[in-house]
Amino acid sequence: LDVWRSVAEGLDHFTFRSILSRGTQLSDEGAKKFMADMQGLFLVFRDFCERPEAFFPCVKDFVKLLKLGELEVLDLKSRLLGNTKGSDCLLSFGVSNLSVDQAWMILNDMRNFV
Repeated sequence: LDVWRSVAEGLDHFTFRSILSRGTQLSDEGAKKFMADMQGLFLVFRDFCERPEAFFPCVKDFVKLLKLGELEVLDLKSRLLGNTKGSDCLLSFGVSNLSVDQAWMILNDMRNFV
């Protein structure tokens, strides 16, 4: 049981950090492909638990940000700029595992996604 959790945690951090550290700008198609790949990854871990997404918190939040519409991205960015408690802004969009800086980097790299 602990082995698959360790593997999931390692994959979560590796995947998220790889994208974040490279400043990768995903195209619309790239974002869709990434989300489909992550759904496939979650399916692999479904044999071990009911909600595998819970063991990929950073990837899960990254996907949530990718799914935001253009107006939602602009709204979140303006809220983050005008609010001293940025984590509350992120929570209002269902993002609970990323720092404000991480979310800001992702939002700035986003184009018109899904």
